[in-house]
Amino acid sequence: MRLLLWCRLILPLLLAFGMTCELASQPQGNADQAVSPPSDDFSWKRPAGLDQLTRRSVWFTTYVDLLTVEDRTPHAVPLKSVKGVPFQVGLTHRSWCIAADEGTVTVELATGKFRRFNVDTPKNPPKEPITDCSDIFPTLKQKTLDQIDRALFSELTIDSNAPFGLGVAPPEGGNPFRLVPARSVAIDTGSDGVFKVGDVLFVPQLTLVKVTLPGGKVVNHDGYVMAVDRVGGCSGSKGMPDNCNINHLDYFQGRSSTDLLPPPLDSSPASPVYAYLVTDPAIIARLKAEHGGN
Repeated sequence: MRLLLWCRLILPLLLAFGMTCELASQPQGNADQAVSPPSDDFSWKRPAGLDQLTRRSVWFTTYVDLLTVEDRTPHAVPLKSVKGVPFQVGLTHRSWCIAADEGTVTVELATGKFRRFNVDTPKNPPKEPITDCSDIFPTLKQKTLDQIDRALFSELTIDSNAPFGLGVAPPEGGNPFRLVPARSVAIDTGSDGVFKVGDVLFVPQLTLVKVTLPGGKVVNHDGYVMAVDRVGGCSGSKGMPDNCNINHLDYFQGRSSTDLLPPPLDSSPASPVYAYLVTDPAIIARLKAEHGGN
């Protein structure tokens, strides 16, 4: 997400040389083995009485379940548990920093197998940084960098009920929501946020986005997403207003080695799009079930 604006600036130059904004080295194996695919139903109709629903101006970034390969060199940066114990899996400095920012990482091991990790929040963060990510995120404020540099992880099993990572818990408590590609968004969970965790939203601009299903079929998004995660601190970036998070939506695209926002969602605090609060109980129930809600 934090590399998004930088990628937008240099993308024309990259495309001219046949390149893209790669976040990390791409694995060669099948990272989706033994993983339940996301729902392929994107045929829900536009809400009836759209003009009667609560509408908010929002702006988008995107985040992914980072797909990368294990680094077994002496320079590898270790992934550590909330107790500070290494998982015996290392990443390149760049991949580690981006994983710490994105929140979830899928790592192809030298054996060809895969392990998945999710950023966790310890009661007592490390006093010393695990690495210095200022070279990867040069526009971030020091307070935000300090959090990334000290990121700790928990491991998700291959047959996990949350193969793409976890969001936050529902307001009423219970297990965290699982992330679902193209259906999950992260929001500002603070008191100033315009939406709350568990809200289902309809975003007209999303209906212009193409979604690639597990079998390779491409369909149009129907516009519905659910707020199940906490958005990264955009106010931690230099030049962004302190209140930029209150109407900030971070769109989860699933497992990828790139972090490019679909063009129809191109927006900013100064040039937002609209999101509507869905009230249809059937759609709310279906999306809640898809995200593992209680």
